[in-house]
Amino acid sequence: MQRRRLERCRRELARRGSAAMTISAVARQFGFSSAAHFSRAFRRMYGMSPAEWREKALRDAEPTSSEGAAAHRAGAEPHVPRPGLFPARRTSGTPGTAAA
Repeated sequence: MQRRRLERCRRELARRGSAAMTISAVARQFGFSSAAHFSRAFRRMYGMSPAEWREKALRDAEPTSSEGAAAHRAGAEPHVPRPGLFPARRTSGTPGTAAA
């Protein structure tokens, strides 16, 4: 449940239109009653603070090429590896193939 709320907050923080909203307001919007608790949980899940994420997301949202502009129009979020997720296992044989 908390993971889903954190994911929603992460998406909201990356949205250009929410830049005027405080991080505490975003946290409250998705059910976190304490900004400190939200910040600790966010850092544990994503390896950076909500402010760092917002800054990176907004900076990465600036298109630098026609490809970047297309991704921006499509609403693509910047890729940030999430600690704690299991990497895809490779099968023997074909390199780059993930096991099912």
